[in-house]
Amino acid sequence: MGCLSKRRLSRKFAGNPFILLLLHEPSFRVACAALLLFLSVAGLSLPRIWRMTPKGFLPMVKVSGLDLAQAWSLKRTALKATAAREFGQAHYAWKAAIANNQADPNLLRGALRTFLEDKTKSGPDALRQSIWLLKLTATNVADLELVGDVLFSQSRFDLLIALLQPRTDELTPRLEAFYLKSLFNRGNIAAFGSRWKEASQKLPADAELPLYHSAYLLGWGPSSDRLAAQARLESASKDPVQQMLSCRLQLAVYAHSRDLDRYARALAQLKEIGAEKLIHRIGYWRLLLELGRRAEAIELSQSITNLPEVSLEAMKLTGLYVDLGLRDRALELLKRVAPSFADEAGFWIFYADQLTTAQAWEELRRAAVQIRGHETVRNQLQAYSYFLEGRAELGLHRHFVADTAFQKMAEWDIGDPGLGLSICADLLRLGYPAIARSSLEKLEQDLTHEPKYWMLLFNIGDQLKQVDLMLSAAQRAFALRPHDPVVMNNYAATLIIARQNPEEAVGITLRLLSQNPQSLVVLVNHSAALMLNQRHHEAEALLRRVNTAKLTRGQTAHYHLDLFELYFHSRDYDRAWAVGSLIDSEQLYPTQRQWLEAKWKELAELAGKQRATARLKLRSRR
Repeated sequence: MGCLSKRRLSRKFAGNPFILLLLHEPSFRVACAALLLFLSVAGLSLPRIWRMTPKGFLPMVKVSGLDLAQAWSLKRTALKATAAREFGQAHYAWKAAIANNQADPNLLRGALRTFLEDKTKSGPDALRQSIWLLKLTATNVADLELVGDVLFSQSRFDLLIALLQPRTDELTPRLEAFYLKSLFNRGNIAAFGSRWKEASQKLPADAELPLYHSAYLLGWGPSSDRLAAQARLESASKDPVQQMLSCRLQLAVYAHSRDLDRYARALAQLKEIGAEKLIHRIGYWRLLLELGRRAEAIELSQSITNLPEVSLEAMKLTGLYVDLGLRDRALELLKRVAPSFADEAGFWIFYADQLTTAQAWEELRRAAVQIRGHETVRNQLQAYSYFLEGRAELGLHRHFVADTAFQKMAEWDIGDPGLGLSICADLLRLGYPAIARSSLEKLEQDLTHEPKYWMLLFNIGDQLKQVDLMLSAAQRAFALRPHDPVVMNNYAATLIIARQNPEEAVGITLRLLSQNPQSLVVLVNHSAALMLNQRHHEAEALLRRVNTAKLTRGQTAHYHLDLFELYFHSRDYDRAWAVGSLIDSEQLYPTQRQWLEAKWKELAELAGKQRATARLKLRSRR
């Protein structure tokens, strides 16, 4: 039956050699099957069709089967090289493996562990890998400890504090140690002291932490504890294991107390053991400047031959140069080291601040473009780079190009809430309140409990003359800071403008007036609140005390509006008409203009009736 079928198929496809070969040559059939299998495997292995990141994660990472195979092979190579202490080859293999599969956290962890074994290389790579690992794993505790180790070894104290500060209620003992050390090393001494009291019961068995606490007691603690603290530090400075840390902590203490001689001795000891860093010498030069030895500080600071190795050194040295009056040298230094720290967002923000202060607009525009050219910081600072570009164009008086850059900025999320507040405040100051509002509102979820956010949003609404926005922002700020005079005044003024909650408005303005009875702004606001409560006689007495010569244009408009309301209510229409003609309506808010237009129309109707009555009386007399 099989042979019969084969004969029939042969007769049917007699003109097709390919079918005939399949029917009569078993080896050809095997070759064709192998070819099909190869094409199927290639079709699944070569295109990047396998999604490795979770649903909703951005950016999405897709890999091919070949990518996975290469990543696996390179991982084995990296592990063997690390075990053999061949760190150069290991770093290269890890980077190549990660390039094949960026969504595998295990590859990132392996690369970071290798980095911690060999701390002399790949600092920028380790930083990028750390940030990406935390994003992939939603900052789980185990990975945060690993990243904390990497960041601390690179003196990235700012970044460590930023990562750990939002999680202070859930820090593990190891993370607590990183947090405390970072606070001290970054100079946040008050925060270190208060955190030590809170966390002293859950600190790990860390040999370094008692030394940090001794340094804190010596420099900032009660006088009764200082002698014992100094003895502990001096004893540790003779211990080969703790010598380096003890000397560095002493530098921080003696810089604070401005003890130049002891600072110099600790610095010399660090140099003797080969642990002196540029940042320690910068501290010495800074101390010379503070003690009035400026010429000596300039001479020593200009004698350095090596560039800063870490961004903190570069920023500290820049700040010193600026304070020494060497701003050009400071900017030149930043320009030279920028390629070395191009992957660090904090460096670019510092660099941009220095360029803005110096009004170096062309350099600022160039820095904005450089930021977008570096993948690591581009995602973090995309919006900021367009802001810098717009700021530079404004400085160069190219307003149309600046407008375009600011509009482009508004298309991106700023990301960092603190940076966002700063950018939006600058946008408001530069005259771009609408863009400031659209950018700031994207940060509401992160800053909903931050009074500065609502105060800035209030100021934006004020400049836009949007009463609803002003009222909602003022209410939120008042709920967070009910005793802040600025917040109280803003909220009361907005209630008056919106003509809402007169009892609350008069209560707030009364408290403000009792605190500052000489304030003209509070005086005018309280009189307006009194009129909202139909207490016109009291309002009139207060308005008589106002020295109009000291009022701004906007305050004068509101003062005249208050007088108009007072005269209108007392039916002194002639004086109401006279003072109403003085009101600068451009300084009023929409709700105030609407109210004024309605009253002005009533006044005009009353004046018309009065004139008609006068004419009738005149005719009757005739």
